[in-house]
Amino acid sequence: MDNQSSLGATANLKVFGGPLIPVSVNAQVGVGYWNFKDAFGPGIDEKYVRVPVSLGIALNIPTPGLSIKPWIAPRIDIVRISGGGQSDTESHFGLGGGLELNLLSGLGVHAAYDRVFIDGGDRSVFGLGAHYSFRIPGL
Repeated sequence: MDNQSSLGATANLKVFGGPLIPVSVNAQVGVGYWNFKDAFGPGIDEKYVRVPVSLGIALNIPTPGLSIKPWIAPRIDIVRISGGGQSDTESHFGLGGGLELNLLSGLGVHAAYDRVFIDGGDRSVFGLGAHYSFRIPGL
């Protein structure tokens, strides 16, 4: 199997919310491209372009010493597959959601679940992670 590459980009725009408002709403769009050339056998050359369009909704629950942030992001996934002189475009409903916990020190943990609803088998993924936020005091 040959090495495979992909490219992607995302853009986010805060529609509603701010530091003193506990609810935030973000419009999100992305694009991803990858080419499966000879990945599944000689002569296979398929190109995929995926465009997810989403609306993210988060609630910031401040508690003493800990910030709790549950979020949900329904979306439409548009996928275009082309190869062998043919092409097809599909769209599917997707849903992501998660929880982020942040300490005042900047240390935090997060968990997320994502699912795309496709006829004949839904695809899903669950992720856990940790992060650290560098902050400048007073800003």
